[in-house]
Amino acid sequence: MTSGTSINESPPQLRVALMSMHTSPTAELGGRETGGMNVYVLETAKRLAGLGIAVDVFVRRDNPSVPDIEQVDSFFRVIHIVAGPVERVEKEDMSPLIGVFAESVRHWAAEQNLVFDVVHSHYWLSIAAGVIVSKHWDVPHVGMFHTFGEIKILHGISAHESIDRLKTESEVVSVLDRVIIASRHEGMLLKELYGVDESRLEIIPPGVDLKRFLPRNHLEAKSELNLPMDRLILLAGGRFERLKGLDILLEALAKIDGPRERWQLYLFGGNSHPDSLEERERLFNLSKSLGIQENVTFMGSISHKILPSYYQASDLVIVPSLYESFGMVALEALASARPLIASDVGGLPGMLGKSTNPDQLPGILIPPSDVIRLSEAISSVMNGPHIAEKLSLLARRRAKEYSWDLIAADLSKLYRSLR
Repeated sequence: MTSGTSINESPPQLRVALMSMHTSPTAELGGRETGGMNVYVLETAKRLAGLGIAVDVFVRRDNPSVPDIEQVDSFFRVIHIVAGPVERVEKEDMSPLIGVFAESVRHWAAEQNLVFDVVHSHYWLSIAAGVIVSKHWDVPHVGMFHTFGEIKILHGISAHESIDRLKTESEVVSVLDRVIIASRHEGMLLKELYGVDESRLEIIPPGVDLKRFLPRNHLEAKSELNLPMDRLILLAGGRFERLKGLDILLEALAKIDGPRERWQLYLFGGNSHPDSLEERERLFNLSKSLGIQENVTFMGSISHKILPSYYQASDLVIVPSLYESFGMVALEALASARPLIASDVGGLPGMLGKSTNPDQLPGILIPPSDVIRLSEAISSVMNGPHIAEKLSLLARRRAKEYSWDLIAADLSKLYRSLR
């Protein structure tokens, strides 16, 4: 990656202004504000660039040492825009900077003499800025919220969201030319909460890098990571918050019959934020009270480079969430051809194809918060190698429907349809 001031000498087929105000797609994963959205923006931008579409990702500058322009690929740049102090600002405190950010993007584009064909915004802060910019440029505007304040409150993800966020989301969702959603379930919620017409909804879910997350002999992966060869490796993780249902998983594991030395649970994720540390402490104390603390390993944040190896080394991946709009951990497990147990909630059943092919599910779906059913499902996989083998065979096939190449192709098609 290099700094630069030009995209490509040959003219692009389209030019997209991609708004990502509060976080950069090139930021290191594992931080409080880096996660699935960063991956979505980075992977789609790279592949759109490969299709001959010029993508400029506009982010708010929070570090004086980064270049004004990061040239990621010939048609893909990250533009660091000054909007407010050049320092870290929590996204919860960033809404007063929306107007400044939008004006700075317009000013930068005018200075560069660039004309954009589409504005594509991610998260409510960027979407609010994108509304301003797209109106000024008179171009179509598509947005992906990734999370909604009302939905977080509805599902108990958050006890409180700012009035500013709730008001802004309800206003801007009605003026976007298209709202990109991850699943049909999310679309149903948007129709119920905001009255969004189905014709303005476009399902373009997150994807997975099939060249990074791929099948491999899991005994080799175990050996490479120095994991115990004589134990079944159970893997779960993500953000450390109650919504992820990790306490339900611990309670389910405590009910499994047989010697405890047979299995080891590896929990990855979490960060240094006080809420995350508090949840980790709660889970650790719960494992102690259940008498399984020696069978639970808290790994913290795993480098994105070695994350695929942990999937490959696992005998079972478990996603016990109380709610998931989509579920990247589940998709990465499928791509790695690992047996999967997931909650029958949110976007997870759609990802697994519950409505289209219920007899060939590449994972076991269980009701959220059901300790007994989860324990039984884990036991069935641990004690039934034929079940694990069947799930593994179906998993990779399903994951191929979510390749980033296909996701980028759908975005390209959407952009062109709006011109």
